[in-house]
Amino acid sequence: MSLMPFCLRALMLALLVVVAPAPGAKAAELSAHHAVAEEARCGWRHAVALPGRLPADICIRSDHFAEDICRTIEHLSESHDLPAGFFARLIWQESRFDPNAVSPAGAQGIAQFIPSTARLRALSDPFNPAEALARSAHYLAEMKDRFGSLGLAAIGYNAGEERARRFLAGDTFMPGETRAYVHIITGRGVEQWRDDPPADLDFALATDVPFTQACLELAKNSRMSEMRMAAGDWKPWGVQLGSDFSRANAERIFTRVQARTPALAGETPIFVAERNRSFGSRSRTAVRVGRDTREESQALCADIRRAGGFCLVVRN
Repeated sequence: MSLMPFCLRALMLALLVVVAPAPGAKAAELSAHHAVAEEARCGWRHAVALPGRLPADICIRSDHFAEDICRTIEHLSESHDLPAGFFARLIWQESRFDPNAVSPAGAQGIAQFIPSTARLRALSDPFNPAEALARSAHYLAEMKDRFGSLGLAAIGYNAGEERARRFLAGDTFMPGETRAYVHIITGRGVEQWRDDPPADLDFALATDVPFTQACLELAKNSRMSEMRMAAGDWKPWGVQLGSDFSRANAERIFTRVQARTPALAGETPIFVAERNRSFGSRSRTAVRVGRDTREESQALCADIRRAGGFCLVVRN
């Protein structure tokens, strides 16, 4: 064997050693591609610096909306020492997990921040559920520590911190809406939360059911949807009264609400097919009353709520 062929073979072997990928390189490349794909699927995200096992980046995917909302609520609750059931109940009461909700008072998004509070809490986009939930959890944790209980934190969230402070100082007035709000979320009245707060209250969403499963069941009724509407019926804003898998049931929802709400006399409802992207292809029929402006929609929704009904102002 000559020296030259041996040297060439040695050189070729050395080159192979240099350029051959490391054993984990292919896996790392696939992982990077997967990360890029996940990034593209992320409908909303928010970077946070939170302790524990919560990732530094919250991602809520449009095609796994309910799953990611529930996961985010659970992780934010753990990181801020809030019962997950309490946080989920509060957000559900605020918006039914709808990231596009607008209240008659102008509160926006899944966590229903009014613009002035959003500015104070450094919330840049109330319609980004990842950011809004993070700001909401932090705000509730602050008020729980400041006022001494979850019930008073809920009062502050609904009626404002000043109302909670005055109530804690002995003021007896509390808006009826706030009284109902706190009782729905906590099962206790506002006076009990001030005078004799329960030491250990179970906020579980369901008995003997893990939080994630119970939260997903709750989220099945959320109005995160893709909407389709007949062009002739379209208006920029709408007041949504409810939804059901059955068109007939949606019609009955309108009939019931109309019967007890004078402001709906003579109104013609709009029925919208909405598809919850987190729960397959089956669509629900939402019933709405259309309006040209947000202000008109807010006024109508306020009338409906005063009559004891439920409604959400939505952008079409």
